Amino acid sequence: MIGQYVQGNQPDQQATYFYDWSGQPWKTQAVVRKILAELYGSDQKTFPGVCAIAFNYPLIAFVGEPMQVPNSAALPVEQCFLRLDPPNLILTALKKSEDGNQVVLRFYEAEGYLSDARIELPRAIRSAWRTSLIEENQESLAPNADGSLSLKIQPWEITTLKLAV
Repeated sequence: MIGQYVQGNQPDQQATYFYDWSGQPWKTQAVVRKILAELYGSDQKTFPGVCAIAFNYPLIAFVGEPMQVPNSAALPVEQCFLRLDPPNLILTALKKSEDGNQVVLRFYEAEGYLSDARIELPRAIRSAWRTSLIEENQESLAPNADGSLSLKIQPWEITTLKLAV
């Protein structure tokens, strides 16, 4: 809490302007600057920074005890549906393509580095294309022998891929 400003589910945006309404605009300016710097900055300690990082943590699903199902194949305790490395590549979309049974994957480079991306799915990638945002094929990419895909990603680049598995 800064003064009467509370950052929560419904931030009290007008509280900072009470000074201005009471004839002391310099106090409003000081409080607004402090709020912007301490709560809405771009570093990892501010509210948007913490929320942005939290959205990029992997989801973990579990049930209390593993179930024993007789006469059926057991599912693995853990399986990766998609591996996207290195960690500065942030997944923003994973969906079925509009024009077929391919998988569309969209991600961006978030830290300003030239990166060597590596993508792995549970099944081998048979073919891959770099596409536009509307999924028009632009460049064919050759998958690796192990069924993964490797490609160079420029700093800050948004990449859309169409993968056939």
